[in-house]
Amino acid sequence: MQSIAKAPLPHSELNHHLKQVKSNLSPSSPICLTPINDTSLDVVASALAFSYLSSLNRDSSTSKSSWAPIIRSERSQLESRPELKLALQASLIDVENLIFQDQLAEALEGIIQSASSIALIGGQDHPQTLPQTSKVEAVFDNHPDQGHFQAASVKAFVEPSSCVASVVAIHFKQLLTAEQSASIPPPLATLLLSAILLSTRNLSPKHSSPIDEGAVGYLLPLSTIQKDPIPENRSTSFNSDDLEEEENYPSYDPFVPTFSDLKALYDSLRSSSMADSHANQHVAVPPASSFEWELIKGTQRKSSSNAPDIAKKTIKGDFESVLGSDTCKQLLRPIGQQLGKAVSNHTPLDLEGIDLAPHLPSSSQGRLEALCVGISSLHAFVQLNWTGPDFNLKPEDLLRGVSPDDFPPRKVDDDELGEGSQEKLISQTLSDSVLESLSSRGEPAYHLADSPFYLAFSQKVFKALSVAEKVDEKGFYKVDSLRPLESLPWWILRSSNVHSHVLDEAVPYGKDVLGPVETLLELLSSRSDRMKGKEEEEEGEQPESGSRRNNEWSELLARLTLEKGLALQITGYDKEASECFLQSAKINGLRYRLTGVLGKRTKYQQEDKTQLVLLAESRVPGVKEGEEEKEEGEEDKSESRQGEEEKGKAEEDPTYSGWQTAPDPSTQIAGMPSTLALNDDTLLEQTRFTSSSSNSGQAKSDEQNDPLSLSHLDPNSQPPLAILDQCTLLGLCLNIRNTQPSHGLTASQMSVFVSRVISHPLNWMVHTMSLLLRSRLESQRTRTVERSVLQLQALIDQMPTSDSTVEERLRYIHSLDVPPKWEMKAELAKRYASLGVIRSALEIFERIQLWEEVVQCLGALGRQEEGVEVIRDLLQGSKVEADVDVERRRRKRGASGKDEKTSIRLDRARQSKLWCLLGDLEPSRAEEHYLKAWSVSRESSARAARSVAGIAFAGEDHEKAARWLRNALRINPLYTRSWFVLGCCYMRLEKWEQAATSFKRCTHLDEEDGESWNNLASCYLRMGEESARRLEEEGEEDGVQVAALLQVDAPHRGQDDEVGSEGYSDREDSGVELSSDDGEDEEGHGRQVQHGSLSTRSRTTTPYSLKLLAHLALTKSLRYSYDSWRVWYNFMIVSVDVGILSDAVRAMVRVVEIRSRNSGLNESEREKFVDMKVLDRLVDAVTRAPSNEADAIEEDEEEEEKEGDGVGVGVSIASISQEDPQPTRPTTKRVVHNPNEGHGLYPYVRDLFDSTLLTRISSSPRIWRAYARLLLWRGEFRKALEAHLSAHRHGAGNNANDEIVNDKSIWKESISEIRETVEMMENLGPRIDSTLQPQDGVQEPGVVAMKDWKFQARSLVRTFMGRTKKSFGDEPEWQELVELLEELKNSS
Repeated sequence: MQSIAKAPLPHSELNHHLKQVKSNLSPSSPICLTPINDTSLDVVASALAFSYLSSLNRDSSTSKSSWAPIIRSERSQLESRPELKLALQASLIDVENLIFQDQLAEALEGIIQSASSIALIGGQDHPQTLPQTSKVEAVFDNHPDQGHFQAASVKAFVEPSSCVASVVAIHFKQLLTAEQSASIPPPLATLLLSAILLSTRNLSPKHSSPIDEGAVGYLLPLSTIQKDPIPENRSTSFNSDDLEEEENYPSYDPFVPTFSDLKALYDSLRSSSMADSHANQHVAVPPASSFEWELIKGTQRKSSSNAPDIAKKTIKGDFESVLGSDTCKQLLRPIGQQLGKAVSNHTPLDLEGIDLAPHLPSSSQGRLEALCVGISSLHAFVQLNWTGPDFNLKPEDLLRGVSPDDFPPRKVDDDELGEGSQEKLISQTLSDSVLESLSSRGEPAYHLADSPFYLAFSQKVFKALSVAEKVDEKGFYKVDSLRPLESLPWWILRSSNVHSHVLDEAVPYGKDVLGPVETLLELLSSRSDRMKGKEEEEEGEQPESGSRRNNEWSELLARLTLEKGLALQITGYDKEASECFLQSAKINGLRYRLTGVLGKRTKYQQEDKTQLVLLAESRVPGVKEGEEEKEEGEEDKSESRQGEEEKGKAEEDPTYSGWQTAPDPSTQIAGMPSTLALNDDTLLEQTRFTSSSSNSGQAKSDEQNDPLSLSHLDPNSQPPLAILDQCTLLGLCLNIRNTQPSHGLTASQMSVFVSRVISHPLNWMVHTMSLLLRSRLESQRTRTVERSVLQLQALIDQMPTSDSTVEERLRYIHSLDVPPKWEMKAELAKRYASLGVIRSALEIFERIQLWEEVVQCLGALGRQEEGVEVIRDLLQGSKVEADVDVERRRRKRGASGKDEKTSIRLDRARQSKLWCLLGDLEPSRAEEHYLKAWSVSRESSARAARSVAGIAFAGEDHEKAARWLRNALRINPLYTRSWFVLGCCYMRLEKWEQAATSFKRCTHLDEEDGESWNNLASCYLRMGEESARRLEEEGEEDGVQVAALLQVDAPHRGQDDEVGSEGYSDREDSGVELSSDDGEDEEGHGRQVQHGSLSTRSRTTTPYSLKLLAHLALTKSLRYSYDSWRVWYNFMIVSVDVGILSDAVRAMVRVVEIRSRNSGLNESEREKFVDMKVLDRLVDAVTRAPSNEADAIEEDEEEEEKEGDGVGVGVSIASISQEDPQPTRPTTKRVVHNPNEGHGLYPYVRDLFDSTLLTRISSSPRIWRAYARLLLWRGEFRKALEAHLSAHRHGAGNNANDEIVNDKSIWKESISEIRETVEMMENLGPRIDSTLQPQDGVQEPGVVAMKDWKFQARSLVRTFMGRTKKSFGDEPEWQELVELLEELKNSS
């Protein structure tokens, strides 16, 4: 934190006012008092603001000209308020102009006694410190009025959630006129904003009120945090004459912080406040090796001998001991009691209604033990469903053990395995309640998760700890006055990440989870920065010696940032997740670079090709788990012996016999998952790079120029990465998959990240994740698909084994997005299904009871009826086992009777999903089943609502479909397709604003949704200007881009066609229709969803700004729908409307290219792909300009004036030299090439004809005539005549066109075309074509365009007459041809 500069600040109205008030302070001055010893930013800013704002309004009772703000605390306390110092400096306030209590000394009491008027800021502490309250005229406080100041004329009291600065701002907002408000100095508004943001934690809903939001809305436009500068002519109450004494001040250039937005301001204030909150405790940075943080890291140092035994067991993975401790029994007892009563009374267990907060231990040590219990319970669930190996401690046994008297006694003849046994009833009652509590927002929890009670119990423990704790003013968790549980938000985040894997679909976490995590990140960042500073001081400020070492707080900060990114990635916020991953890498010192290096990928490759490689290096090289302790003297030779045994087992393992892919004993590492070798006859195991470094020729120079360069790394032998850095790279790898299209290039980019991690196995779970990702990437290639399947099978088989410790498996589980066991099994089954091994896939799906996939497999096998039976058995409760044959279940149900069987109660979300599956299988009764699912879920099933909406949409009942889609999105707003279909419904209903809002939500969730961008453009073209304005207020990005386009294109409006500037908003511009995807696609398949379709009849007048918004939306749509000719066609029409004709040319090229790809199309069919109206407009836009470039020459001064109005933006300028009759005043002439008209547009249109249209469609008369007009404007007379003749040959002169002979109307039209062609030949034939060059070196004055034009014209007319004389020789129009021929004969 930089100190307040001693140099004078720049002149500011507020600073000058405070200086004048301080200099004029007298015993009779009106004063504004703050509470005693309160130097918070809120009260200080409020006092300063009250002093200045009161001077603006002379009509108010508080309008004293010199209210003196007195801070009733010592100035030295300012040093403990870095956030106040930062706010003052950002507001250009000199501390010397503030009035502190110690500056007045004993005179303060006399000033208070004799003051003419008193204003109080924060009045709750004032009654006991004021000798009399009769002089109090104004009180501003954020607490209810206690009645102490009855005589005050101004009393502003609000609820405690608001800050005093908001109260002051709102008071003067109501008091000041608009002109007076406009004169508020921006630094003062910024100061009040700083106080409000810090007090309300950036307007957090829990810490703010509508008063705070209103105050921010009032102050923000007046502050320095705005896009537009304050007008220079704004009114002020500031007399510049008063500053004459300050004119000779030296120039000031101290640190004056500026902020681009409110978040930047809040982050800076918060960082300063937090750094001070810990520095003021006068204690050293707490060690990150304390056992609370060792629980986070999952490791225990030898030096942590003072850690409680329960913490050591938690880290070690001895969960049975922890869950059997007294603290755990105390927390389990209320649940056991309620479960026993539920079993005895045969009633459901209400797990959500049980509050564990009253049962928490009262001591600090006890609550830390409770935290260990929650962690152990969470990790027990993770061990059972993720890492393995299994353990046999059942939750039912735990609950019965802590409260045995509440359970009914066991019967002597009770069969523990029987369906009617008491143990079965206890297990089922607990399971139903747990699954019900784990369901979230209509998404059911996976019902076959092993012991889900452990997850639910851990969440209840964490919730109880968070509720029992209080949040202090800095936002940190504290347990009353006990030691704070700083890591609790981290564990809540981890449990939420685990919970999301249990749900069918991810749901948003909410601020209750991510809000405290942000606070913890700030805390870790502060400690990390202070630790770095401390290390630099100890090392004598030698960064070279410390650059290869991470402090433990930095590692924790990087780890939490990484896990936050994983949480965002799980919930679909991939961009934000990517930022977290990059930030984590930066914090932990990971440097990486994607580059290309020569190498070989196959065994028989002769030449080196460029191969993609990831060069990466950690700040501290990675080592295998446990080797740190061994370096300290602990030796363990068993590992090497174990490694040899593992290699021997791999060599003798008969499991892989017969497979080409098998484990390579030479590469196996003890305690690590089996890595299968490829053993392919062509592909190498890994890329073999040729060079010894990524750029061996320049490695040394790169190292000298850039110390952080990675050119020194050898791609064939890179150093091992730190384990946390390996996790970061795997997170980035998954982010690439989520943010880029499914493509071979994406897979190649992901594979180098995986290869960099997989080459150095350092942790069991990290290596498992890297092998899993490699398996996924190899599943799409025929040469690697075998290893892909077998490697995935090996990973699943290793889970129950004990080849590594529980501690190692759990250490980095939360830093990886590892799927649970059932998802890996499901992935293996899907892999089998993709290879056609349907029966094996069906067996796995039935075993893990993924009934949706079971139904799909049964459908693929032609056994739909059995799929229906599966669902009905589940709904009726007659299905007991998952892996039995469907026929056997049917026979069993028929023998015993379904009414006599004990029904298994499923949770509502699970039942709803089953009814939805049944609706998928029975289309004739689909809506009935979906409505039943909606009813069963108590209107909480988003899938049921989506399904009903789908039926309504297919039946064109769009109002009903929109209503059901709104229900679905209210439950789960992350489902992109629902927003898309809702937008289509609104388009059919012509509710354009709602449709645009829906499509904007689609693009926010998935920016690569080209269909949504296209439909959004269609909505813009239909809606009114007022609706668009409301949409722009929701997001400013489009508005800013439109403003830029308006600035660029405004000068060119009104230059297209004969339409003036009004034409863009008062007419139907293009006269053509936008394409719709409502029909069939290229392959002839029907499409269900609607793209934007805009007909001439339905289009209303559209403001120009809306058309620009549509143009921007279509531009984004083309990024992701590059091969959709419909989107290109829409883009072409809109580009014509807005006057960006160069884009229209590019769009026409793409439309013709895409639609003419089918080689079986003839030219008449391809001609239909060209919009002739658009083509004519493009040619008109070129030919309307003067053909001679010299005619566009303008003076420099005139050009500069137009450039000042925006003409010069985005245009190219070519200089032309001219003779200057006055050498003393040279002038420069320039030709302005507008890319959307005339000479600027000509190259694009010419290339359109030469490279696209005429090469594909050479028999269209209209295209040839348009081409001729372009050539005629260019002065290429011979080519223009040739184009006209080509148009004639393919039109009236086409002998294959029998319509001319048989259709009289067409014959008459042909006569006009012939007369036009002859006139063109007569006019242009004898003219000199300056574009032609003399031949054979003969110098001629010029080349005639067509020497024999008379002969060719006569031949053209005679041929046409000879062909049509028999059919139309007696018609009156025949005489026109005769006269035309005579004219040609008689012409000289």
